[in-house]
Amino acid sequence: MPPGLQINELLSMNSNFVDTLQYHHSKGHRCYNDEYEESIRKAVDLAVKECKFQFQWNRWDCPRSNFLTSLRKNQQISTRELAFVRAMVSSSIMITISRHCSSGNFKHCTCDHYKQDQMDPLKIWHWKGCVDNVKFAYKIAKLYLDDREIGRDLKAFVNLHNFQFGRLIVKKTMQDSCRCNGYSGSCSLKICRLSVPDIRSVGHLFKEAYKKAKLLEANIHSYTVQSGNSKSKSPFHPQIHEQLGISKNRMYFMDKSPNYCKADKSLGTYGTLGRVCSGKTGDDVSKVERRSCMELCCSCGYHVQQSSFSTSEYCKCRFSDYYFSVSCKNCSWQVVTKKCVLPLKKSFRRWYPKDECGI
Repeated sequence: MPPGLQINELLSMNSNFVDTLQYHHSKGHRCYNDEYEESIRKAVDLAVKECKFQFQWNRWDCPRSNFLTSLRKNQQISTRELAFVRAMVSSSIMITISRHCSSGNFKHCTCDHYKQDQMDPLKIWHWKGCVDNVKFAYKIAKLYLDDREIGRDLKAFVNLHNFQFGRLIVKKTMQDSCRCNGYSGSCSLKICRLSVPDIRSVGHLFKEAYKKAKLLEANIHSYTVQSGNSKSKSPFHPQIHEQLGISKNRMYFMDKSPNYCKADKSLGTYGTLGRVCSGKTGDDVSKVERRSCMELCCSCGYHVQQSSFSTSEYCKCRFSDYYFSVSCKNCSWQVVTKKCVLPLKKSFRRWYPKDECGI
């Protein structure tokens, strides 16, 4: 095992996750040292949190174990959800490495902060953010993730495609803002800031891509990525995308997802029993949140159990000039929670009011 990448207790998950993100050096490659370990840990943690936010009202709620599943060596599971996970973690690593690079956290991450305007060589741009940082982050994310996939079949291609999709979204959504400095508005010095997108905006894009992800038909499952020269070996060679009719701007998967109502150890999912659903309504509440009790509980054959408790905190605080003190009121309110539970036996149902499921 290469000494440079001991990613210990990544996200406090199973220690096998350490091996999952190992960079297996090959002939002609040098192992990166461990200065990136902390950034990788933070990146995957960030990806898990964002994934859980995006799917908090869905039956599949992005269990941490799925990050381990999706990154295993030569992984053969290719569901729509794992396509999201692969894109999410790939983009998160790229975003985190790029930001840490710009902050000067790494020894080997440098760039020229000055460059000439190609249209006018007399104009000099000073960059507070750097394109090279993004290129560097792209390479690190690719090394950590793509080298895990050693298969040559179509599932291997799809896995790599979704990793690549995540990185491309980051590159496409980067922004730069500039302001001019110079005598009489000459703009002899242009100061620009280039930055990667925040993880929330990327998460929203991936959620939409998840909804539009395409299932590859079973009749091409036997497809094999052809060997040959270095260009034809690449799973991102244009001929392969053209041959399969695959767009670089879309997620793909090959296995249909279960309904996720019941726990499935083979997929690392826990089902919806015990999940909390939302009782919120109103125009400011998303459709998926409004329907969460129906989706998580009722549609899975469970009962919606409602409970409430009182809570309080100091509020309406005011500063008194006369006494030089702060006076507050004690505000209290009821908090209502709803969760999925097993339905009551028929003999007991008549003693209880019907729930949202009509049970």
